[in-house]
Amino acid sequence: MPNPEKLHPNTYPNAKSAFQDRKEEEAARQHDVENMVATLLTQLPDLIARFARIPDPRQTRKKKHQITLLLVYGTLLFLWP
Repeated sequence: MPNPEKLHPNTYPNAKSAFQDRKEEEAARQHDVENMVATLLTQLPDLIARFARIPDPRQTRKKKHQITLLLVYGTLLFLWP
């Protein structure tokens, strides 16, 4: 059988993904997330210092969390894939 691909279309590679299998895709995603976390960790101290300069308009008696923590958390939720 010289060209089994022509007889069995299910043997074609997945055309929607550049990865050969699921493990390869998981490894690539893990690598991307590790790089993003490393980048965020280098920038986080500067980001926290900048957020600390923002005045907190909330009532002091009703505060449960610092405004800096809320801003960092919101930024990470926005940036995380």
